[in-house]
Amino acid sequence: MGVLNRTSEFHDILYVLSAKGGLPDCGSEHADPTMQPQSELNVWSAEIGSDIHGASVRVQELRRLARRKDIFEDRTAEIQRLSHSVKLDIDALSRKLEALEEKAGSRGPNKNYQVHTFNVIKTLEMRVFQVSKEFKEALEDRMRSMEHQASRRGLYSLGHGASADATAPRGVPMPSGNEEDPEACLPLPAAMDTKRASSRLEAVQNIQRTIGEVAQLVQKAAVMVTAQEESVKRIEQDTEETLSNLDSAQEALLDHFRQLAPNRGLVVKVFLVLLFFVVFFVVFLA
Repeated sequence: MGVLNRTSEFHDILYVLSAKGGLPDCGSEHADPTMQPQSELNVWSAEIGSDIHGASVRVQELRRLARRKDIFEDRTAEIQRLSHSVKLDIDALSRKLEALEEKAGSRGPNKNYQVHTFNVIKTLEMRVFQVSKEFKEALEDRMRSMEHQASRRGLYSLGHGASADATAPRGVPMPSGNEEDPEACLPLPAAMDTKRASSRLEAVQNIQRTIGEVAQLVQKAAVMVTAQEESVKRIEQDTEETLSNLDSAQEALLDHFRQLAPNRGLVVKVFLVLLFFVVFFVVFLA
């Protein structure tokens, strides 16, 4: 039997159909309807996970700076900038998580997708909660470091106060005649101490305000995690109820089997009688 190679004709037909736009879109006809929501969920969760990682890295950097207790190197501006950046990141992450939860809640092609979505959202919420908690701890470390620096500056000022007062030049009033400025007539070290104290007070107030805002974010994240835990408990209760129903059904089947067990001898006897009659009719009467 001969074989005819018609591959070239097949390629020509494909070329003509593709030129005319007549090729059927097989992918759209046989595509799984759950793939598109699943892909969107993966994209959103990957983006949020990347943002959480970036926020966590900045929190670790903030914590490293907040624990520094060097009184001669002031990193207040950098710490404030980093704190503001982390706070904005956490706010954005909270909004994205709410949007993801709302988007995932409106779509549920099947049970597996719903369970997977629930697990992903819960994991992301736990990570955001952990980052918020670490951010709050970093700000508290900063508060303790500033208190330690203030005490060390006080000791340093007391130890060198006498010599500084003896050698420090007096402040000269400005030619503008503004005699109401208290720092204009203070000694230069005193003016520097006043400015440093006001700057430190402003930094402490900013940190306290940020701690309060972060505490609200942590509380909000804790509420979200608690809601997820309640959902987990409901799922566990449903699972336990299902297992209980399965055990009850299995016990009912076993009871039915035990009721039929004494009648097995009778069933065997009836089967043997029927087999005897079949053999008798086939052998002797056929």
